Amino acid sequence: MTLLDDFVVAGGATVITSASIVLGLFLIRYRQMVAESTKSTELAKSVYDSMNSRLAVMDARIIDLMVKVDVYSTKQGVNSIEVPLKSMGPPQEIVSQNPEPRIQREYTNRLLGGVGNPDTERQILTLLVGGSRTSNQINLVVGKSREHMGRLMKGLFERGLVVRNDRNKPYVYEITEAGRRYLTGS
Repeated sequence: MTLLDDFVVAGGATVITSASIVLGLFLIRYRQMVAESTKSTELAKSVYDSMNSRLAVMDARIIDLMVKVDVYSTKQGVNSIEVPLKSMGPPQEIVSQNPEPRIQREYTNRLLGGVGNPDTERQILTLLVGGSRTSNQINLVVGKSREHMGRLMKGLFERGLVVRNDRNKPYVYEITEAGRRYLTGS
């Protein structure tokens, strides 16, 4: 019986040793996978941060060009531009060449993140007094670009002058009591 006991003990020791070696190998591989995962997460974060900063720069350039186009179109009294943007100077030159206070006010308002021309805001709010409308329906009357219209409506919404039904797309806008007071000047 002692020989059988020795075999059982030797077999048990072999199984435990083999299991320890296999677990050790799995642990080493697990640590490698965690290190690779951490490295790829850091790489992805770096790529995301780089792209995000580049997009922010591009957004600023696009906004600057949009302001130039809007100021130039206001100066010319048209709703669309047929002149290449390359021929336009910086916005400061355009504003200083045309001392109209309305253009200066619009340009300053855009730079400070405002919605835009108060006359356009009043035109939109007056249209909404007649009933709710989508931004496309409003734009048929106002005649601005889709992006400009989106900024106008977002600004009016954020200031509490309109509410929007965002259950469906496109949003349907309605004037609020604050919007009515804004129209009457109270």
